[in-house]
Amino acid sequence: PQCTLINEDPLCAACGYFIADMQSSQNVDQDGMAGMAAESAEYRLEAEIETKFSCWLRENGLEEYAERLEEHGYSDLDDLLSAEPRDLEEMLRHIEAKPGHILRFKNSLRRTREGLS
Repeated sequence: PQCTLINEDPLCAACGYFIADMQSSQNVDQDGMAGMAAESAEYRLEAEIETKFSCWLRENGLEEYAERLEEHGYSDLDDLLSAEPRDLEEMLRHIEAKPGHILRFKNSLRRTREGLS
């Protein structure tokens, strides 16, 4: 779906991004609209990355680690998929993953990598 913010809607039907009080600013120039559209595109990209990662965690029964992963800077599935084994071990230690979940993380990442090949 295409972002509707470019049509000056305060709430995008596609991504859910809301520009507070956009209607109250009667003198929004073209540069202002371009800036809002760029900001919206950046928001959508961040939301897409977050959603992809969150969905992957949920699909693999690992959603309880979402907050701890974010706290330690792990928020992109592509980064985990390309991580070296030692980096993955370090991440699992930082988030204090349970022994059974360590295996689940490794198996889930392996299956995801194989599915992309």
